[in-house]
Amino acid sequence: QILLYRRIRGLDDSTVRSAMVPELLRGLKDSQSKNGSFHSNGNELTSTALVVLAFLARGDMTWHTGEFGATCKKAFDYIVSCADTSGVTIRFKGEEQSPQAFFVTADAIVTEYGLTRASGLREIAEKCVARTMREVADIEAALVIEAKFDKPVAAAKLRWAVMTLHNAKVAGIAHDGLDSSLMDAKRILDTCGESDNGYYDVWKLYRRVWVEG
Repeated sequence: QILLYRRIRGLDDSTVRSAMVPELLRGLKDSQSKNGSFHSNGNELTSTALVVLAFLARGDMTWHTGEFGATCKKAFDYIVSCADTSGVTIRFKGEEQSPQAFFVTADAIVTEYGLTRASGLREIAEKCVARTMREVADIEAALVIEAKFDKPVAAAKLRWAVMTLHNAKVAGIAHDGLDSSLMDAKRILDTCGESDNGYYDVWKLYRRVWVEG
């Protein structure tokens, strides 16, 4: 998935891009499970959300149409099927598989809503944003107790939280305290420093694509 991002946005060689991107996307398409998920060491939720974001990052395709439209829709439908919105806080089946599972998934949902404005996604996107804000506040509270603050894990979460909150603003999802929560997430992230977690490569490129153009 990291290689896919680099091929899509990270290389200037147009020949490599045009030759490799479709091949890599088709490779992802062929590896999709019947239920729409993508498997990676038992971490289906995170992997599927990352693949959705990879297809979104292509930029030259219309979402849910074209060669990969059915693959994208099936993957996104899987993500939505994992959501439990019955409680005050939204949860996703399988989010316990990795610390950043919820955050990557929330970003995929908010980004999708921002692109399509699908009315059926509004509630779930809003709940993802609300939980992201609460998670940022919890991380900030943990920062006060230095001994209990795991910087690499916090950084992994916050990188995606920044994107989710930023994309929520772009998508017109209004929440009291959204701006301050985004500022807090960026500030705390600065205190965490970089992690050698593989997700960081994806996040750096993803941020450049969506935030910096």
